[in-house]
Amino acid sequence: MSDYSVTERVPQTRPGDMAAMVPAYLAIWNAPENRRFVSFTGEPFTEEQARKWFSSHLAGGISYYTADEPKGGIAAIMILERARKPELGLGSLAVHPGHKYRGIGKQMVQVCLDIARAEGFTAVATQVFADNTPMLRLVIGFGFQPVQVERGRRFDGMDLVHLRRSL
Repeated sequence: MSDYSVTERVPQTRPGDMAAMVPAYLAIWNAPENRRFVSFTGEPFTEEQARKWFSSHLAGGISYYTADEPKGGIAAIMILERARKPELGLGSLAVHPGHKYRGIGKQMVQVCLDIARAEGFTAVATQVFADNTPMLRLVIGFGFQPVQVERGRRFDGMDLVHLRRSL
C-alpha cells in the first residue's frame, strides 16, 4: 500500500481541520486533471463553496477522510455519505496530481469498505463519470458493479455510472 495515514476530518467543529482542508480541497478538486471528474459544471470550486460545505456537513451525514503525507500535507480527500443507510455512499474521492499512482486511492477505498462493515452498512454505492477510467478500474477491482447509467450528466454530455458493492 502507501505510506499515507488516513484521518477522519471534522472541519465543522475543528478549526484546524477547516484550515488544513480548504486549501487542500481547492488544490485537489481544481487541478485540471481532476476537475472534469469531480465537477458536473466544469467550473472551478471556490473557497466560499468549500467553507460552506465544510461548515455544515454533519447535519447531512457527510464525513471527510484525508490521506495525509508523512510530512503532514493532505494528498487525497474522500467524502462519505452516511445518511443513505443501509448503503454507505462513497460520494467522492480525489488524489492530488503530485501523489497519484502511489496506492492512495486503493488505500482510501479499502478504508471506506472497512468503515462500511464496521458500521453495519450492507453495501457501498458510488458514482463515476464514464471517462474516469482510473476510478472505474479502481472500484471495479474492489468488486463494485455498474447498476445504472445516467446519460449526459456532466456539462460536456458525459454519462455518469452508478456502481454498487454488497458487503
